[in-house]
Amino acid sequence: MTNAAMDFPNEIARQVKLEIPASYYYWNVVRQPSGTTTTASLSSSSSSSLFCFLQYNATHHVLEVIQDNEPDDGNATATILDVLDPEDMIGAKLVLEALLEASYSIPAAAATTTRNNNDNEPLTSTLVNRQGKATLTLFVYPKRNPKQVSWMEWCGWTTTSSSSSSSRQPRPNPAAPSYYQDKAMAATQKWPRQAHHRSFVVAPVEDLQQVQTLLKALQQLAAPHRQQQQQQQQQQQQQQPPATATATTTATTTSYLVIINPFSGPNRNGKAIFDQHVRPMLEQTGRIDHIHVCVTTHVGHARERMAPRSMNNDDNPKKDDENDDEKNDDKESSNITRDDPGCYDVSYYQGLIVLGGDGIFHEVLNGIFLDRNDGASFELTYGIVGCGTSNGLATSLTHASHELYGPITETFLICKGQSIVLDLSHYETLSTTTVPTTTTTTTTTTTTTATSTTTTNKNTAPTTTTTTTKSYISFLTYAYAMIADIDIESEVMRWLGELRNDVWAVVRILFLRSYTATLSYLPATAAADNKKNTNNPNTINTNPPPRLVPPLTEPLPTSNDKDANMDTQNHWIVLPDIDIYLLWISQVTHAAMHTCQAPNVIPGQGVLELFLVRGPPAVSRWRMACILLGLEGGTHVTSPRVEMIQCTAFRLEPKAATAAAVTNHNSSAAAAAASKVGRNVVDGELVEAGPIQGYVWPRQIRVFARSSSSSSSTSSSSTS
Repeated sequence: MTNAAMDFPNEIARQVKLEIPASYYYWNVVRQPSGTTTTASLSSSSSSSLFCFLQYNATHHVLEVIQDNEPDDGNATATILDVLDPEDMIGAKLVLEALLEASYSIPAAAATTTRNNNDNEPLTSTLVNRQGKATLTLFVYPKRNPKQVSWMEWCGWTTTSSSSSSSRQPRPNPAAPSYYQDKAMAATQKWPRQAHHRSFVVAPVEDLQQVQTLLKALQQLAAPHRQQQQQQQQQQQQQQPPATATATTTATTTSYLVIINPFSGPNRNGKAIFDQHVRPMLEQTGRIDHIHVCVTTHVGHARERMAPRSMNNDDNPKKDDENDDEKNDDKESSNITRDDPGCYDVSYYQGLIVLGGDGIFHEVLNGIFLDRNDGASFELTYGIVGCGTSNGLATSLTHASHELYGPITETFLICKGQSIVLDLSHYETLSTTTVPTTTTTTTTTTTTTATSTTTTNKNTAPTTTTTTTKSYISFLTYAYAMIADIDIESEVMRWLGELRNDVWAVVRILFLRSYTATLSYLPATAAADNKKNTNNPNTINTNPPPRLVPPLTEPLPTSNDKDANMDTQNHWIVLPDIDIYLLWISQVTHAAMHTCQAPNVIPGQGVLELFLVRGPPAVSRWRMACILLGLEGGTHVTSPRVEMIQCTAFRLEPKAATAAAVTNHNSSAAAAAASKVGRNVVDGELVEAGPIQGYVWPRQIRVFARSSSSSSSTSSSSTS
């Protein structure tokens, strides 16, 4: 049980009277303690029973809506009208409305009463709502059993009447013996979430102090882990050296930067998903002060936005929001959401949310980790709402949270504020450039090593060949052979969405390929060593990640070599000149919404899962078809030709890579080289063909998701 649940003010909550919503009248049920139910109209009850109050049930970790029964004899028992799971809540809001003079009337008892002008006493003995109305709204997104969806809803037809809205929700019956057991079992199911908010009109009161106290307690109950995460981030800031310290906002201000790719996915609906789901849900939390929205316009725009920016200490986002009211014509949008001004550095924000596919997130991470190295990533918590074709990271995060992928569920995890840590990996490729010696060129690349060779021929002009090492940051997968060919070659059918991968997989099975290469990897003999320096596996590793491989132009170390600059046991396993049909290296469970290529991956474990299908002997088309069909449920791991290997580093050297790499991997020359040496695809993005190596960076970023431990603890508390 969290501190927010233990400190819930039940006594104050009982004194805050709430009018019973009309939806509860539709259920028309009054429950008895014995477990039986009797039908009786709530409207026919006494005036005191027209109100209800909220109570937190610490035994079952639920929030109960209880009918207010206060008869004179005091023998009445509590009637539970509704049960809410705090794990389904994202926030609460109190709205005060001023009523016009014509919108209220004087009670009949007060109309016949003569007021004494010498005092200021009310006309009636009970408080009457004459000047305003206070509405308390709880924003709840419970899971819903797909079997309970009606045929009208399945066709997309919805009704707006209060009766039909209530009938779509299961009627709570906490008096049933198996009610809480069934509720805990439903919490573990991967069902879609939907909005089912509760609004209560507060009974007339003279002072709203108790209502404000209840509102604050409800907000803390909806996000109990937020305070713990803030303490962890403060501890990490204290541990960081001054050189990596970044300028952040004050502790009382929470700002999010939203990156939207409007061209991602077959539907290209990233902006619509933000307006319909993400923006309203973020505002419903009541914990975010500023939301800046950046809509990308070209390739590389997200990476450019991550570049360092100089900020003036006098910059006030609230003032900018007020001055930008004329620019934002959307009347429904809140004043906390506005277009990205572009002047704030990413270190200003506490959260960075990406709406798009895995490619736009790949741009963001490479912009932060390669273009800048100032520790800004340690202060950010990343969130992603899948709007692309595959949505591998979004699906992996919902899978780790025991949720079903979808825009509402992915935004729900962001609003809850819980987070886990993820590993990254660093990849290196070789890029070869050949230019005439008389030509001067200027290029900007991320280079670790460079070698130049001058070639002179009496029949041609002298040329200079320069080989550079390019670096990439990965969070998803590296693909080679069949998977890479399917991913890149199926781009011509992008309009099919994820189905294009299935269609092109049939083509690649019929025309089966294999590539001869030497694969070397460093086994993860002791994966627990990646967490030896911390007692909390959910802590960001602020230390520089160890380099596990030498430069790509140098040979791998042998068992007799000892390099002080490398953190390795020098126990490399080399598979020389093997026929590779499929090579897939992952650090997440899913590469796409229906592709679970690494079901045994644990977030933040500090290892790479190597999925290999090799020859000799040759792999038949039937065997490859069975392997690909098993990817959706993860059953491919049981195939006799599939090897699942955990490693921390690897190197791949194609046998036909005589030229090492090509300059422009999107040119026709790159396609010709790929037909011989195979394609290298990192996070779904095509990179240079030829030799490639990579190694893991343990616990580098924090992402919005729910850890398995928190999910299990919630289920256990509900069944206790």
